[in-house]
Amino acid sequence: MNESEVLEAINLHAANGISSFTIFLSFTFAYIIAAYLAGEKLTTLQVSIISCIYFSAAFGWAASTLTHTHSFETLVAQYPEYMPSPLWRISFSFLAAIIFVPSTFASLYFMYDVRRRKKLDED
Repeated sequence: MNESEVLEAINLHAANGISSFTIFLSFTFAYIIAAYLAGEKLTTLQVSIISCIYFSAAFGWAASTLTHTHSFETLVAQYPEYMPSPLWRISFSFLAAIIFVPSTFASLYFMYDVRRRKKLDED
């Protein structure tokens, strides 16, 4: 590949990775808001369904982000002469993973905590 093709591929993977990450964040904050506003009013079955949908969507968008960041990193490693900055060599896959896993489980815990407070208030 020539320089323009490499840079275009890198930019496409970066843009797709960022888009997937943005969608993941949107799902996560929507889930947190739903938990905060309606978590106490939902039945156990409703919470289970919503949580399964959230977890599945979060996993899918996390996988998409990690795929694109890995492809980005592979291209950067194969064509270092085209990279204008050493910042492009940061492990974005690792950074994404340490954001995805804790934030997904923290969101699920948030829903659990909201529901637990409901049960404590009822007792």
